[in-house]
Amino acid sequence: MSSPKSAAEGVTGDREAQQTTTTPTLYFAYGSNLSPTQMQSRCPGSIPLGLARLRGWSWLINARGYANIVRGPAPSSSSPTSPSPATPAPTTTTVPGKSPSGGEDATDEPLVYGLLYRLAPRDEATLDVCEGVPWAYQRAFVDVTPLLLEEEEKENGRPMSETAAAPVRALVYVDGANVTPGRARDEYVGRMNRGIREAGERWGLDAAYVEAVMRRFIPGDGQTAEKRGKGGGVG
Repeated sequence: MSSPKSAAEGVTGDREAQQTTTTPTLYFAYGSNLSPTQMQSRCPGSIPLGLARLRGWSWLINARGYANIVRGPAPSSSSPTSPSPATPAPTTTTVPGKSPSGGEDATDEPLVYGLLYRLAPRDEATLDVCEGVPWAYQRAFVDVTPLLLEEEEKENGRPMSETAAAPVRALVYVDGANVTPGRARDEYVGRMNRGIREAGERWGLDAAYVEAVMRRFIPGDGQTAEKRGKGGGVG
């Protein structure tokens, strides 16, 4: 099992190159904070900026029952027992990569989509508390690519056509001690579905990504918990 330090290996440390106390921080949300509604209740001054993409990392629900990201393909469970029907079999959480022109990249690799926020210092401190730093999650800084989406495609529900902006450095919360797949807590499923819905309706979060990656762990509204993880596949 990875330590918090190794899980954030290769990313900027918490204090290294940290913003000054008066400079807003960019924050990359990949879990229930995909919901601007939740973020407003936690951090009233937060400003959602749009979707962003983090390459080379995988999204999963960890053994604590909450969203997490891990570098590279999602790891296998260290448990000697077989996963329960409600625990997806681990696999690489990849979806076809997209070039800025909307076409597919030459190779597939793990990636995570999230919502980028601008945080004032006071809200950043509040979010640290909400995320349980440093016991539940640890702070790290990663390079993410903001995505500019075609408004017409987003409004018509078609697969999003991405125009990538220059990468930016963003705060992210990583649970380095719990990196194996697990079952989402029941209360968290509802909050995740709200985040998925709001990010899709307002920002055009790719439905194919949601189905390939998130629905392996998070049943949609109206689905039963037993459907979670059936087949264990990404496709």
